[in-house]
Order: sequence, then C-alpha cells, then structure tokens
Amino acid sequence: METFTPDSTDVDFAALDRLGDEIAELSAHLEAATARLLELIREFDSRGGWNNGFRSRAAWLSWRVGYAPGAAREHVRVARALGRLPLLSQALARGELSYAKVRELTRVATSETEESLLAVGRAGTAEHVERIVRGWRRMDDKAENQAADRQHFARALHVYQDEDGTVRIRGRLTPEAGAVLLKALEAARESLYQRRRDEAIDADPPTMEQQQADALTLLAEAALHNDIDPGSPGERYQVIVHVDASVLVDAEQPGQSVLEGGARVPAGTSQRLACDATRVLMLHDAEGRVIEVGARTRTIPPAIRRALQHRDQGCRFPGCGARLGQGHHIEHWAHGGPTTLSNLTLLCRRHHRAVHEEGYQIERQARRRAPVQAPERRCRSSGSELAQSARGSRGRHPASKRTERTRARRANDDTNLAGRAPRRRLRDRRLASVAEPQAEASVLESARPSGHWLEEARMDTSIVWERSGNVVAITLNRPRILNALSKALKRELADALARIKHDESIRAVVITGAGDQAFSAGQDLTEAKDMSGPEAEEWVREFEMLYDQVRMLDVPVIAAVNGWAMGAGCQLALLADIRISSENARYGMPEIRDGIPAVFGLELLWNTIGMSRGLYLVLSGDSLDARQAQEAGLTIKVVPRGDLMAEAMTLARTMAGFAPIAMKQNKQYARRRTESDFRACARFCESAHHASFAAGDARRGMEAFLSKKR
Repeated sequence: METFTPDSTDVDFAALDRLGDEIAELSAHLEAATARLLELIREFDSRGGWNNGFRSRAAWLSWRVGYAPGAAREHVRVARALGRLPLLSQALARGELSYAKVRELTRVATSETEESLLAVGRAGTAEHVERIVRGWRRMDDKAENQAADRQHFARALHVYQDEDGTVRIRGRLTPEAGAVLLKALEAARESLYQRRRDEAIDADPPTMEQQQADALTLLAEAALHNDIDPGSPGERYQVIVHVDASVLVDAEQPGQSVLEGGARVPAGTSQRLACDATRVLMLHDAEGRVIEVGARTRTIPPAIRRALQHRDQGCRFPGCGARLGQGHHIEHWAHGGPTTLSNLTLLCRRHHRAVHEEGYQIERQARRRAPVQAPERRCRSSGSELAQSARGSRGRHPASKRTERTRARRANDDTNLAGRAPRRRLRDRRLASVAEPQAEASVLESARPSGHWLEEARMDTSIVWERSGNVVAITLNRPRILNALSKALKRELADALARIKHDESIRAVVITGAGDQAFSAGQDLTEAKDMSGPEAEEWVREFEMLYDQVRMLDVPVIAAVNGWAMGAGCQLALLADIRISSENARYGMPEIRDGIPAVFGLELLWNTIGMSRGLYLVLSGDSLDARQAQEAGLTIKVVPRGDLMAEAMTLARTMAGFAPIAMKQNKQYARRRTESDFRACARFCESAHHASFAAGDARRGMEAFLSKKR
C-alpha cells in the first residue's frame, strides 16, 4: 500500500488553521441547531403532538425524522431534562457544550448540581464527562433506591362516592404498575371501541375520558369473571422495558433502565421485571441504532411454569403463602442462572420486590427451616421475637390455622427457602426465626386483611397496637424521643390504619403516645434537615398519604393526647374526630421557629378553632395548655393523666356500639365537606416546602434547633 506524507515545506499552516476554525464554527452552529431542535421536541411533547396514533413520543420522532429508536428515546429524554436545566440548555445553544456532553450530564444533573456539572462539561472532553457521570451515577444509586422506596410507599388509590351515586377515583402508582394499568386500559379500549366502530361506523365515538372510564369498568368485570387471577406474568400484559445487559448483570453498572416512553425505573426494578417476562435481545451500535434483533422468548417457558405453580402453589417467602405468585430466578438468568425448577420459586408481588429492591436474597436449603435475615432498618418482626432469636430460644410462636396448613403442605418439600439480606447492604444484622411463623398476617404483606390480626397486644418497631373487642388502640412507640414521627413510624401507622379500613369488625380507633411526656413532638428532624426542595415535596406527599389513611376511616378516631402534641404530632391529633387530653397536654405548631411552613397545620386548625386563633398559633409558634385547648375547642375533655386511656376507651366502646351505617355516612359527609380544601392545601404545601428547603431556611432552622438539643 502506498501512503502519502506531505512535505512539511509544502504545508500551508495558516490555511489549515482557517479550516480548523471553520470546522469548529460549523460544529458550534450544529450544537445551537441541536439545542433549538430539542426545544421544539420539548414543546411538541408538552402539547401532545405525538398522541395521534403513535405509542410514544420516541416512536413519532423515529417515524417523522428517521432517528433510530434508541436515538429517538435519548433525544426525548434530553429535551425533557433541559426544560429544568437552563444553564446546560443555554450552554448548548451557545455552542459551548456539545450534544454528546449534554446528553451525559443530563443523566445526573439537578437544579442543585447543574452549575458544578456545567463546569465539568466545559473543562473536560466528552470521554472525561462520560467517565465522571458514570462515577456520579454509582454514587447516586443510594438516592435512586431511596426514591424508589418513596414511590412504593406513596402508592395509593382513593375511591369516593358522590352524593349522586357516581364514584370518583384518584391515585398514584409506581412507574411499573402504572405502565401495566396504561397497557391494560389501552387493550380494553381497543376491545370495546373496535367492536362498536364495526357495528356503527357513522356513530360519533365517546371522548377519550369516557373511553377510559368504560375501559376501567371492563377491566374490573374481567377481573371478577376470572376470580382476580392475573394468569402468567409473561402472558397477561406487555409492558416494554429497555434495559442494558450490563445493568441486568450488575445494578451498579451504568446503562439505561427505562420504560417505553422514557420513564426511568431503578435497575433493581428492571431485574425484577426481567425475572418472569418475554425477552427480546437487541444489539445497538454506538449511535443507538438497532443492528440486530433476536427472537422473542420467555424467560420461564410454559411447561416449567406449570410445574412451578404445581410445586409451590403460592408465594414461598417464609411466613407468606399468598396464592398468586410471580416466577423468580434464585440466581438471575442474567448472571448465568439456569431456568430450571431447582433455580425457580414463586413469590408474591410484595416479596418479589423485597428481594430485588429491598435487599433480601432467596436461596434454597436442603431440608432445613428458613431463617429471615434482614438489616435493622428493614426488620419488622416484633421486639419479643428478636429477643428470642438473639438468645437462641426454641419457644414456639402461636400459629394461625392458615399458617399451620401452609406448613403442613410444605413439610414434604425437599427444599425450603431462605430470605437473606446481602452482606454489602448489612450494617447491623438481626436474625428472626420464622420456623414457627407469627399468628397474624405477615407484616411484610400489609395488604392482606384478616379478622384476627389484632386480637392481642403486639409491638412493631415504632408502634404498639392492642385490640379490645371491636376497639383498637394504637400507641406511637418512641418515648425516648417524644414519639417523633420517623419514616418507619409513618409507614407502620399507615399500614395499620389501612388494615383497619378493611376490617369491618373494628368499630372505633384510639391513638395515643407512649409515656406521659408526649403524644408526639412532631416530625423527626434528623431525617429532614438535609432534604432538598424536591425531597421536601415528596416528604409532604408522604404526610398526605398518612393523613389520608386517618381521614378515610369510616369509624370514629379518638386521639388520647398525653403531653406534648407539636407540629406534625398536633396535626395527627387534629385529624382525629375527637380529642381527649391529659392535664399535662399541650398543643402547638412551632414550625415557624425552624423555618418550616405549617400549611397543613393551619388548614386543620382553621377547621377546628377558626382562622384567627389558628393563624396566631402558626405565626407565633406559641402553644396552648390543656385548659386553653379546651376553651378554644381543640379538645372536648381534660382528665388526670392516669385516667386518660380509660376515658378514651370508654368513649370508643360507646361509639363502637352505635349503628355502623349511620356512623359511616356521618364520617363520609364530614370528609366530603373538607376534601377539596384538603387537596388544595396539600398542593400548596408541596410548593411552600420546596421553596423553604431550597432556600436553606428550613435547614438552618433545624440545625439551630438540633444544636440546642445537643
């Protein structure tokens, strides 16, 4: 091969410099044009221009512009991200940053980190930026897992019946559950209205909202007709998740993990969905273009699934036994695990998530009972159970009939399952024996209703509950820190209230605090002091979900207020229908002293004691003692400390004896009168907290308060 090497004497360096300048200038113009293109894509997306038969924005972009699907998804993602990242958007428009750099930076940039990342983009090459972003994402894994936990905790569905008999539905689902619902609604709409179009070609179709309502009704009818049996996970719906092979192998590796349409899901969620799904392998080139598509296969073939269902007959997580299950690879197929019966087990949706996204592991042990080993922050076994396990006690836990049947059915199995938290996520291990499961429904599966679950006093990590006949008493159980509301306490309280909601044998509820110093001193500020603006919004939504659980009960709720009821603790008491106070009770909203808006508190005080008094307490941070609270109308009765619970339980038993239908109607009407104001308050509260935390006022106020405590 002949090569040509120019003589240095013949090189016109000035011309080459001009050529290089022209290349750089043209490149800057291209980046500016790309910025304009992304701006147009964002506007087109926000106005729903793609929603005319295409399944997603990326699908429309791929058809209209000719982008490969991967490149189209990336353009949509980057366009959306730049809408909230003005500095990066302006840098791209001026040609200071290339699209390659911006594409990487938008994977991790937030409003708080945008300026720092902009400096990184200006200083490094595209390769350097990619490497830095990869490391940044590894550091953000913890935050992403926390965000996924918040999404899971915030899931809710509220169903209201209006005076005219119509039903309103409002809810929030996790991204993967939402994708399932959207696909199901789409399939139901097509099934309904394709038939109607064929039957009446000239008829005007209903509006999209009406079609959605009809589709939801069809889904409910189909579910009831099939005995709520979703069938095999690989057959019942088709939710498309785009996930890189490296992410399936190791959740800490960089790579995409997104639903069709661009919504990102954690890598652990993709690994869970991939456990039991239809799989299509696609090879992409460096530009994101698909260069090869493999055959569609099922991760668990039908024959193996039938054998698996016959063998396991439900969730195999220790202590569960739910009838419906999803196939789980004990060693994930992406790690080389085989799709064989010996490497498969059935898990319910709740425990499948616990394994992939909450740190548990499942393994088979030959002819042995199954221990559960969990980090302290996730262990929800009772305190007495942990104490027994720590000292190696072999005492039996009382077992329900259902648990005895489950154990008998599995006694002949060759193997048992063990749930175990991975070492890399353990700090303080506690072992809880489940050789003899607890009598009540598993605390990990909060949705299972039971008529026996509160027959005796029981203790969870942060709450204690006791059932006496048809009355339940719940005690906030953190007396050493004045029963402050932590994430764990709010989660356990919400779970308990949700179960009460579905147990018709419970006719009244009493809520109180452990010890005689405080009902609740409010939010645990150690969890809130470092929150960002968006995290503060999510924090408000967590409180809204908890408060909804109190508001949605159709039985009377009595707050037995012993000692301090401050901030969120006061709000929890105000959400009760009736308050009885001990002589040392004190009510207040001191958030203003910590730089935190008390919007929820003002709304609840306004409804209870009026605008003027409510504003005084919120704006001054002052408080009312028990007698002042009684005069203001905050509490109906003040009693000696030792008589508080007896008075509250006596009133609860009296009210529990009244006609349940009339009681339910009274509660529903009271809820309906305050519903719209409560929702408006919650939305304003989100923006107010975002502003306060983003400005740093809340952080400085809480740090000052905590430093005084030290």
